[in-house]
Amino acid sequence: MTGDVADEGAMAEAFDAVEAAFGGIDVVVNTAAALVLQSLAEFDLGALDRMHRTNIRGTFVVAQQAARRLRAGGAIITFSTSQTELGYPGYSGYAAPARPPSRP
Repeated sequence: MTGDVADEGAMAEAFDAVEAAFGGIDVVVNTAAALVLQSLAEFDLGALDRMHRTNIRGTFVVAQQAARRLRAGGAIITFSTSQTELGYPGYSGYAAPARPPSRP
């Protein structure tokens, strides 16, 4: 199923469709993510909001729907990023909500 992962209604419909087609849900794998590369000084706040809507709210919405619907013994798998440790130029907006990099 496809849809805006940050939209509760769209995700409820997607989960409804999967349940109807397969009789239930055993595993949910969430890999949805958005990436905007811009320097911190030039980062467009609208792009930042759209990216965080997908990466943060979307992850929560999908996990919440999954938690409400998984059959006993089911699993929620959510992929994250390694970018917080790598420090590539232009990743400031993407890595900002993640765990800050550890420094010696």
